[in-house]
Amino acid sequence: MSRDWSRRQAKERANERGRLGGLIIALTIAGLSARASAQVVSPPAGYANLKITLRMYNSGISRSLLVRAGGEAASILSQAGLEPVWVDCPLTPAESEGYAACQSPMGPADFAIKILTAREADQFSSYHEAMGQALECARNEVGCSAYIFYRDVLELARDGDAAEYQLLGHAIAHEIGHLLLGPNSHSAAGLMRRKWNDRDLETIARGYLFFTDAQSKHIRSQVSARNTIRQDQVASAEKP
Repeated sequence: MSRDWSRRQAKERANERGRLGGLIIALTIAGLSARASAQVVSPPAGYANLKITLRMYNSGISRSLLVRAGGEAASILSQAGLEPVWVDCPLTPAESEGYAACQSPMGPADFAIKILTAREADQFSSYHEAMGQALECARNEVGCSAYIFYRDVLELARDGDAAEYQLLGHAIAHEIGHLLLGPNSHSAAGLMRRKWNDRDLETIARGYLFFTDAQSKHIRSQVSARNTIRQDQVASAEKP
């Protein structure tokens, strides 16, 4: 009896997280954070349909914080010409039943974003100069991942003017930039700077740090190519 009851409880928790996750995704896409609503960022003409799918694995931050951070990241990516689709994903196989959207096969324009606890982050290194890390991701590669070190985001928020959700959203967009631009893609200024200075943090607090025009152009080219690869893969699979 106790084992069956535990299984039912696990299933109910997974279903509830799935329902909450769907709400989180809907709110983020709608841009319902006050900041996203106040500062509408339109994509460049002709690039509104360059979609990327972001599978979010959240190891401990609140869902309200994730919603607001998602709004930040979405605005930054939109300015570069991308349309992010957010998918909430389970942390354990036992919860997978409540996350149907996360069970579909990944394509080259689908990425996993994993927000790590301090202990998980220390598996990368006991000291971090950055708030995240993106693994190298070839254009036709599937299942590419980026990791966000939440402890480092929190520490920077305590020391500067920018809020947690602002820094977290910018960190997510920064690591997505690495997935699409490559590992050696830091720039001298803007979102892709290796380490944000006081002026950058002031900009984040007031608005957004964006990709440069050249970076945005390269990102659009990468996503367009990745979506074409995906379309070709689907077409090949459908052939008799």
